[in-house]
Formats: sequence, C-alpha cells, structure tokens
Amino acid sequence: MPITHFRYHSKCPMDTYVVVGSLLAVLATSVLFLRKPKRNEDKLAQEMLRIGQQMKMYKEATESDAHVSAPLRRPSGDDNLQFPVTILYGSQTGTAEGFAEVLTKEGRKVGFRTVAIDLEDYNAAEKLQDEKLVIFVIATYGEGDPTDNAVAFMDFLKDKAKVLEREAFQHVSYTVFGLGNTQYEHYNEMGRLVDKLMEQYGAQRVFDYGEGDDDASLDEDFDDWKEPLWKALRKQFIVDESFELCEEEVKTGDGATLSSPEYEYQLVEIRASEVEKLANEAKGVKMKASTKHFFTAESTKVVVNRELRQSTVGGSTVHVELDLRGTGATYQTADNLAVLPENETSVVERLAARMDYDLEQWVSLQFTGEILHGEFPFPSPCTVGEILTRYLAINSAPRKGPLKQLAFFAHDPAERAQLVLLSSKEGKEEYQKWIVEDERSFVDVLVYFRSVRVSMQALLHIVPFLLPRYYTISSSSLVSPQRVHATVSLIESKKKDGRVFRGVCSNYLGRLQPLVDHAHDKKKRDSRPGEQGIKKLREWPTARIFIRASTFRLPQNPLTPIILVGPGTGVAPMRAFLHERARQLEEDVSVGKSILYFGCRRRDEDFIYKDELDGFLERGALSELHLAFSREQENKVYVQHLLAQNGEATWSLIRDHDAHIYVCGATSMGNDVNKVLHDIIEKHGGQSADEAQATVKKLQDDHRYIQELWA
Repeated sequence: MPITHFRYHSKCPMDTYVVVGSLLAVLATSVLFLRKPKRNEDKLAQEMLRIGQQMKMYKEATESDAHVSAPLRRPSGDDNLQFPVTILYGSQTGTAEGFAEVLTKEGRKVGFRTVAIDLEDYNAAEKLQDEKLVIFVIATYGEGDPTDNAVAFMDFLKDKAKVLEREAFQHVSYTVFGLGNTQYEHYNEMGRLVDKLMEQYGAQRVFDYGEGDDDASLDEDFDDWKEPLWKALRKQFIVDESFELCEEEVKTGDGATLSSPEYEYQLVEIRASEVEKLANEAKGVKMKASTKHFFTAESTKVVVNRELRQSTVGGSTVHVELDLRGTGATYQTADNLAVLPENETSVVERLAARMDYDLEQWVSLQFTGEILHGEFPFPSPCTVGEILTRYLAINSAPRKGPLKQLAFFAHDPAERAQLVLLSSKEGKEEYQKWIVEDERSFVDVLVYFRSVRVSMQALLHIVPFLLPRYYTISSSSLVSPQRVHATVSLIESKKKDGRVFRGVCSNYLGRLQPLVDHAHDKKKRDSRPGEQGIKKLREWPTARIFIRASTFRLPQNPLTPIILVGPGTGVAPMRAFLHERARQLEEDVSVGKSILYFGCRRRDEDFIYKDELDGFLERGALSELHLAFSREQENKVYVQHLLAQNGEATWSLIRDHDAHIYVCGATSMGNDVNKVLHDIIEKHGGQSADEAQATVKKLQDDHRYIQELWA
C-alpha cells in the first residue's frame, strides 16, 4: 500500500511506528541494493531493515477499507497490577491449544495478565498450588485418554505418587473447558476428570465447567461457554474498571468488531548469503512444545510404495515401507508411526499466486515486542515456500476464529460480511455446508474472497501449523526391525464445482514413489584405460517421521488367544501381530489361536493383503479368517455381524482362555463391536447389562480389550 494512502491517527503511537518503519525499510533497501556493500554500512542497513519490517505488522491493521475505530490505550503502570491467569492446555491436534490462545488474547484485552502454557512444559508439582486463577482447556484423546502432552500432568493430578494432600489446592480458583467427540464412548473423560479432581483437592470452581463436541458444534460450544466468562471473572477478581483496550479494530456494517492478529513473530527478509550464518546462530533455540516435531523428526527413505487394492476405481490403498537405518529410530510391533505431511506444490503455488508471495524469498523468524528468547515454532531461516509447504496447514478447513481474522483483511464490505457470517453463530448452517461439507480449505477461501489481502506474517498468525498424522504400524519389529510399514488409504473426493479434495498426508505419502533402477537393462561396454564413468546422484523420496508408543501389544504369553477385528486399513496392526506370530512359529515357539475378522466392499476390489492373509492361514499363524464383504449381497454384512454369529465361541475364549481382543478402524465400527461384545457377555455369559458393562470395563483395565479408533 502506498505510504501516501495511510490514515494517520495522531493519538496512537502505533501510527508513528508505521510511518517511521516504512521510511526505514525504504532507506535500508536503498543502502543494501543500490550500492556496493560495505561491512559497517551493511550492518546499519540490516538493522534499519529489521526495524522497518518489524513495523509492517502495525501497517497491516490499516489496510482494510473498513472504518478504523479510535485507538484506545492501556493505562500505564506495572503489569503486576493486573490479575494473573494461567491457562493450561492439553492438546493433541492443536484445537485446544488454539482455544487457549484465544482465551489468552481475550483476557489481556479486559485487564488480566494471561499466559497459555503447554501442560508438557508445566511443573504442576511445584507451581499449581501457588496459582491464583487457572483455566484448563483439556482435550480427550481416543478412548478416554489424555493427550500426549497431558499424560504426566494427569498422573500427577490422579496422585499416582501419593503426594497430594486433601486440601492441596484450596487457594486455587479454576474453571475447565473440555474438548471431546461424542462418537467415542468416553466422551470428554479428561475434562470432566480434571474438573472433578481439582474440586476434590480443595480448589474453588469460579466459573461453570464447559465442554464441546467436535462431532457437532465444537466452535459454537466454546463460544457459548466463554461469552460470559470474562465478565464473570472481572466481577470476582478485578476491582479497577479503568482498563481500556489498545489495538487497531474495524467495524463491520452490523457493528461487529474485527481485530488484527496479535503478532508473536515477525518474518524478516534476508539474502541467501546470510542463511548459513543465521542457521548456525539458531542452533539450540528453544522449541515450541506443540511443534517440536518440526525440529526433532527423522528423515527416512521411502523404499516401497505399492498399491494394495485389486481395483482402484473406487479408491486407492498403498503399502509404504520406510528405511530406519541411520536414523536412530526404533519401534515395537504395532506402535504408531507419526508422519509429517507436506502440502502439494500445486496448492502452495495457487496460494502464492493469489497473494503474490515470493516462494524463493529467504526469511528469518524473529520475535516481536520485548520477547528476546521465545519459543520457535519451526526451524529458521527458511524460504516462504518451505513455510507454506512444510509448516502451515493451508489445505485444512478453517475454523471460525481464523475466518473472522481473515474478515479483518477483506477490502470489499460484502465479502467482509460473508466472512463474518461464516464465523458467527447465525452462520452455523452456512459454515457447515460451505466449509465442512464442501471441504473447503484456507486456500479455497482465499481464492474465493478476492478482496482479502494477507501478508505472510499475518498468515503465519492465522493458519494453524501442520500436525503429524498417525498410522498404526503394520509391521513386526521382530521380523522387520529396520523397516517400518504403513497401510495408507488415499483420501480423494471430487466436488460439484470442479475442485478435488485430497487428504494432505495420505496423498503426500502416495506421491513418494521410490526411484526405479533401470541400470541393469542397459547394455554395458568395457571402459577404456583411464576412463571413468560419470555418476549422476539421484534423490530418493524421504518422509519426516517419529515413533509413538501404542496401546496395542501382543500378550506376554504367546499361547494366549487373540481376537482381531480390523476391517479396511484397520487390519494394519493385525498384520503386524500375524507377522510376529508367524516368526514365533518359525522359531518353534508354540502360539495360541489367532482369529481375524476382516471386512471390505468386495473381494475383487479392496481385499487388501489377501495373499498374505491366505499365507498366514496356511502356515498356522492365523487360525480363523472371517470375511465380511459388505457390497456382495443385498443386505450389507459387517465384521460386527460375524462376531455376533460367533458369540458362544468368543465368550468361551474370553472366559476360559483369557483371550485378548483388539479392534482397529472407524469409531462407528468400534462402537458397534463394543455393543456386540456386551450382547455376547449378556447372552452367553448369563450376565445382566450392568454386569456385562463391568466385565467389559475389567477387560479394558486389564488391557485385554484394546481399541484404536478414528473418527
């Protein structure tokens, strides 16, 4: 935007920063590029450029055609006068972390000194009893488990070490918002447990417990819960009513207020010649806990990528093998493989063309304001292209908060109003249809709303970071210790408007095809004396990964029977178990019964690993194979139906032989299998509904009934 078009507010110091920063950026550019570089002058120019770019964040707040409200100020004084609020979050997919950040920003606006802390970074044993006010934002992962970053905290709160006194938190005020999914049996187990245990140990609940359902209306649930939150907390904890806001805002036509993002980082453009020096300086930086995988993941070579389906007309499922040699990574049979996906080049280029981003531009990540040694979210320096490809989830569906932030940058009032509607309660149906059901991504939204102009710096604070995707490993560490196998269903759907939605990680893995060596096909000739051939180095495709422990473990006693339920790609850990039992048989180890329930659409379409399963039957590693082909008859048949048919034999194995039951696949299937298991225990075990429920719970507590499900 030309500096002559800037609207200057004399009462707001930020506007002075905009003008001065813009001038410094121009001067620095002149010094850097319009003359021969000299060491001292370069240093001055770089500092001028750094300051200038730091001020660009303030300038962005003026680039909307909307009315800019008069800036309000925070009263001067010590931050210690503000009431402290600690916001602790347990997050698996980043949603709880995002909600915690929203609460942090909102709390600051109304006079609280808020700070959001990853539970993995929080020493509850030392700090929790001294907190004044704590807001917990707690997600439940899988079947009632804590998120990875909240495991240690939950162990502490459950007092596994037997160190907590009854009134340990009597001076602590708290409230809780839980995140869950009603498709899972133990809905919001962790949020409810935190609320219960905090009260049990004497803490004072100062605002009602709230929870949201990710299967229905999580954003609305959160908004409804927090709408009266700060007013209630101010009434209890803040006496001084003189606090005023200090930020740039715009008003929409209906009076709604939009705010520019709060900038934690700035992207400083650098030259390629500076990259090595800055990279060395960045070694040992503090990593953001929720994105530490960007720093610590291992790069592995893709050595196998083959199609598993008999026909790909209805989709594709691939078998991928990664070489762990040289990485230091190890795994146990049926652990979880975490893959760091990358966005498609075409998607990145589409966004760059729309926003006029230079993908080749090198940038350095720096902190804004008074933060000197903050937590880096990803390695720096890097190119703009790397940020869009490896770190930002630009192909994910935007939640309502980011949509409202994008509305701030819309120049067209009509488009701004549309974005505000999509982010509002009133626009619930429009959001569900246009974003969720039509599977629109950030890129789709930005391409559609042509008047939205967002800098890379702003985008970095609006779009969430790419998350690892987890696949249950389909190989045995006993059989294949240096290669890890994954079974991946490629997600793709065509839309009415011509768009094609593709799953980010599944299609990323699908694209990683190993190079084929055709050297043996070429006719060789003898080299003349002194002649040396020229070797052309080839780059093999690699994937960044790490290993996470799974709840799936074979019984310690190999004679224990196992009942495996894994339709579709849910067969992955079952394949790993069967490979292990086959190896045990080869080593003359006696093994118990292995019974597999597998299902797919048709035997000649998507019967994956068919030959291997037949081989396991022949070798005795698999005792029984029950197949459910849902589309081969008029009435659909699924694995749970076959399990019910074998109810008496199943109960006998559970009661008389301590059989272990493993279920992997879609949540809906898992719930159906769970219901069938209850029915089997009631019918063949002669138990009441309550007794059957208690029996199932004991099986779960004893790790004899394990589910790994996905929504």
